Amino acid sequence: TAKAGILGREAARRAGVPAVHHVHGWSFSGFRGWRRRVFAALERRAARSSAALAVVTDRDIRKGLDAGIGHIEQYRLIRAGVDLSRFPLAGPEERRAARARLGIAPDEFCVGYVGRLAPQKAPLDLVRAVAAARQHGQLRFLLVGDGPMRAETERALHAARLTDSTIQLGLRRDIEAVLPACDVFASASLWEGLPRALIEAMAVGVPVAATAVDGVAELIVNRETGLLVPPGDPEALGRAITELREDPGLRDMVVAGARVACEEYSAIEMVRRLEALYDDVVGGTG
Repeated sequence: TAKAGILGREAARRAGVPAVHHVHGWSFSGFRGWRRRVFAALERRAARSSAALAVVTDRDIRKGLDAGIGHIEQYRLIRAGVDLSRFPLAGPEERRAARARLGIAPDEFCVGYVGRLAPQKAPLDLVRAVAAARQHGQLRFLLVGDGPMRAETERALHAARLTDSTIQLGLRRDIEAVLPACDVFASASLWEGLPRALIEAMAVGVPVAATAVDGVAELIVNRETGLLVPPGDPEALGRAITELREDPGLRDMVVAGARVACEEYSAIEMVRRLEALYDDVVGGTG
């Protein structure tokens, strides 16, 4: 995060050791006005004492350079990795078992979300999208996660009359046991680095409907590995959820494409690239 990255690099500079900063979406992306200018300025200053800037998306490289942060030689693209062995493609039996554990009937359409309930993730937009999709048929909403907007999200669910249709699981460590219960995974984020939850859903075989922000737009090719909609448009996200619900052919197509695409985001490949980066940094300092 911004604070940890800035303070950590200042500590490294004073200690005389090289610093590698890992960017999972630039901090200033979520701000406007003076806050954005201040955070961008702090990132520019910190970059001057950074041996390398590891980013998870090409867009983060472009954003950083456009903001005057560092120079191109400092950047290294290293995709965020997922232990894909934990998330095998779920078959009919795994799906039935996951639904039975959560009390979801076999014929119920289930929209899932895994992530923080925080402004970046736009949980209120997500609730509005699910409410819009429900106009085309009853559904279940599986909400996994917690955060500072939990109470506000619960009020929005009540206002949308979704409380009785929603299963709130809070924080869970066994996401691989939860995802197979979903028919669609939905994300309404306003900005992102590279969300692992989407990769996990794609690996399990759950089609994704998400906002086209930052790393999401690199991870998902619209109508090939998922459906993308503009951020801040809950109605469009609701339509994407409904389209996946009503078009089994489209659903099968994006699931097949997603399974191939997510192989690029394996933890093994991430570790290999990180090891090479740190070898370069240490070798460059003698």
